[in-house]
Amino acid sequence: MASSTVPKANLYLSFCRFIDPVFAVCVGLSAAALRIQREQREKYPQQDSSFPALWQKGHKMNKIYWAK
Repeated sequence: MASSTVPKANLYLSFCRFIDPVFAVCVGLSAAALRIQREQREKYPQQDSSFPALWQKGHKMNKIYWAK
């Protein structure tokens, strides 16, 4: 009976080992996006600082950077 709980524990631990880094990356990306949005809003209050607008701006800057 005790052997049936061991595979469930191993499955849970392997799931946690997979989810923890994914969760950390998601938290880091969202924190960076919020920081960038806040800085853009403070630096350029007249421009749109929504996430789609910032994504377009970053995409445009990336194209310019890699075109050189």
